[in-house]
Amino acid sequence: MAWPPEQHIAALIQKANRVLQGVRFLRDTVHQSHAVLSLEGSWGDYRIVVSEIHRNNGTVRYTYYVLDQNNALHTGFDNSPDRVALRLKHDSAFFAHFHEELPHQHTPEGDIHLTGLMDFDGFLAWLEGNL
Repeated sequence: MAWPPEQHIAALIQKANRVLQGVRFLRDTVHQSHAVLSLEGSWGDYRIVVSEIHRNNGTVRYTYYVLDQNNALHTGFDNSPDRVALRLKHDSAFFAHFHEELPHQHTPEGDIHLTGLMDFDGFLAWLEGNL
């Protein structure tokens, strides 16, 4: 994504309003060093929680979570530095990568699986193909 991120954020908001129901924007701010977009909405009976932090160096930290009617995790995708995900990738050397942002998926059983990078379009495609 090119900096400044306003065009990307506007497109994401438009997609969210088109695809999700009852979209509420929790945060939409642009600063000199980063931009943050947080929203939630519904996909059928599921609560969808989305957050993207865009940095002016072009990197993005994201979370895309699907919660059930009891707000329990159904599936989550993020790229935060997760210890379990880092161990899956780096084995015993994971501590040397402690702050590495690593794409992964959370399951309701508590399992973590490494994934490729996810973006909002990829998440929407996952919703359409899996829920």
